[in-house]
Amino acid sequence: MDRQNTACFVVAILALSAQTIDSALYDISIDSFEPYSGTDPSFIDYGTLRVSKKSRNLFVIDGQFEFFENMDDDTRCVFQINLGDNSQPVMSGNSGFCEAMDVDGKVMETLRQLSNLPGKGDCPFPKGKYHIDKYELNQSQLPPMVPPGKYTLEVQMVQNDKIKGGYKLRVTIK
Repeated sequence: MDRQNTACFVVAILALSAQTIDSALYDISIDSFEPYSGTDPSFIDYGTLRVSKKSRNLFVIDGQFEFFENMDDDTRCVFQINLGDNSQPVMSGNSGFCEAMDVDGKVMETLRQLSNLPGKGDCPFPKGKYHIDKYELNQSQLPPMVPPGKYTLEVQMVQNDKIKGGYKLRVTIK
């Protein structure tokens, strides 16, 4: 999977986390961010895309990635968030790629301003090289009332029932 898919996944994960975490009440740490080990190299190159912690509750997404295919809603974005070692997700979803990229909200709006990602409504999402320039996800973008614990967010891009790429993000909330 290319970096754009990775960036989209990271943004989706962080946006989902933002819907459930009150960083004013909690200390949040990213324990790991790993691309899907079975990523199809003809689909995405994650390049230099990274998530890093800059302060207690401030994370930065930065880097370049490349999609090698155009994507529309036939490419599915599938995610789930698990708490601890539970096999039952606390949150999950499945949407078309364009639908996932067209989500309203401050996260995607700001991300588009700090990148060369296509605008809302551009579908199919064109193959190409993309960059995200120091997108900051901070406590003001996160919602309240998430129980402390270790969370795992998995995001996968699926075409024709085959996982083409994705990532796994492990986060601890104290």
